[in-house]
Amino acid sequence: MSSSHSEIIKAELLRIKAIAANDMLYPHEVVRLARSPKSPLHNEFEWNDKIAGHEHRLNQARRLIVLHVRHANGEPMVLSLTHDRVRGGGYRDMEEIAASPFLQDLAELDALRDLMRVRNKYRQLMRRFGKVFAEIDAVAAEIDRAARTAAAEPKAAPSARRKTSTTEAPRRKTRVMVSAR
Repeated sequence: MSSSHSEIIKAELLRIKAIAANDMLYPHEVVRLARSPKSPLHNEFEWNDKIAGHEHRLNQARRLIVLHVRHANGEPMVLSLTHDRVRGGGYRDMEEIAASPFLQDLAELDALRDLMRVRNKYRQLMRRFGKVFAEIDAVAAEIDRAARTAAAEPKAAPSARRKTSTTEAPRRKTRVMVSAR
């Protein structure tokens, strides 16, 4: 999404908020006003009810998995990794993730991104969470340094490369940048 497109969407959402009786932005009003083909928001929605219904049921299935596939102590038994979602999705057993350093790294990156979203969402209200958010920034900087170091390391000779199991993707020397802002 281009910056100008994002600004158009933002402006329309703020316009809808401004015309509301109590200056609140309600999703049902966004959908109601976006129904018009003239709305800048119209193409942001799936208007084919068959497709939208299927997507809604997929989201309900995801919610069921997250809420109910848990150990007796409440901890999740499965986790959806961003890495897997780009390949069609699915949920891996936590034991499988725990047994693979590669999958652990991916899960930690996902967790860090989630924490950074929370930090960014509440940054203006961080009176009591300043120390927590500072720690998130410190972890992000640590991961960024490790990624830069790994990217600078010389590549191993083909015979020295480790073999991977069928459940573990090969490690790639990709630079992972995590913004500490």
